[in-house]
Order: sequence, then C-alpha cells, then structure tokens
Amino acid sequence: LSYTTLMRKEGFPSVSVPLAIITVDKFDATAKQIDEEIAKPLIDLASSDEALKSSTSSSTQLGAVLQLNYKQGTDVSGALARLESNVKKSS
Repeated sequence: LSYTTLMRKEGFPSVSVPLAIITVDKFDATAKQIDEEIAKPLIDLASSDEALKSSTSSSTQLGAVLQLNYKQGTDVSGALARLESNVKKSS
C-alpha cells in the first residue's frame, strides 16, 4: 500500500516482478479432471522453459489458477508467448 499509493514515485524505479498468473475457467468437470486435463499439462509445458523458477496450481470444479514464477530478468510476456505457442503445438 505504501509503495503503490502513499509514496511519491518520483525518483523510485519501477518494480518488475517476474510472475505470471493464468486463470482457466471450465464449468463442466470435477476439480480432479481439471487438474489432470488442464493444470498439470500446462505446468508441464511451462516447466520446459528454463527461465521458469517455480510453479504452483490450484484446481476447483470451476477451473484452475496457475502461478508461474520466473527467474529475475525474464521477459514474462515473451515467456507466456512461448508457452502459448507450445500449447498450440501440443493440441
């Protein structure tokens, strides 16, 4: 709150966090099915990128949320574009 709202930003560098959060909505499956069919395959594809530091996922009957933590200095937009390309290739 202090950094984003209360402090003046003149003289402070912008902060770039190498983090991506992916949300997948699916309403016609169980949490286990979503985990097996969506979350795990996405995590496996993301793990093939050597810039990925760690990943977590959470699945419910409404979908999945994946958190991808990349190494410092990683272009997250580029990493997500590579992930999207790999998803299209595997489909």
